[in-house]
Amino acid sequence: MAKQSDEAFNLLVDADAPTEPGVAGMVVLRLPEGSTFSTATEAVEAVLEADHIVATVRIVVGDRLVGATSARYLSTALGIAAHTPDDRRGVGDGDGATLPGASAEFVLLRYRCRRPVCGTQEFRLIHDERQPVMCPVCGETMELTT
Repeated sequence: MAKQSDEAFNLLVDADAPTEPGVAGMVVLRLPEGSTFSTATEAVEAVLEADHIVATVRIVVGDRLVGATSARYLSTALGIAAHTPDDRRGVGDGDGATLPGASAEFVLLRYRCRRPVCGTQEFRLIHDERQPVMCPVCGETMELTT
């Protein structure tokens, strides 16, 4: 997979969205190093469909924070209607190149902080049992829930 610069993801980034962890309604989407803009867009859409309470998605590629995006920004800037899979329109839909349905490229994995009072969630595309996922807010180990 060819590495894209962080600038390639600027179309997804909402300059007004908070990027610090622990903000209510925010989840982290951690993508593997070398992820493409297309994969990131599809993953952000999948996160918003998976959890209708999510307002902001913090995007991390490898170990780099790319930025954050919001359901509102995606709807106004890109025409992606979050939380409504039946009328959702995504990047690439206008040219008919995007197939409907779930991604064949990845499965979205959801992790939750083990501390009930924390409630932080992180989504990933890759699970590595050798490296436990740590909560960016409280430092507790997170558990894989899906």
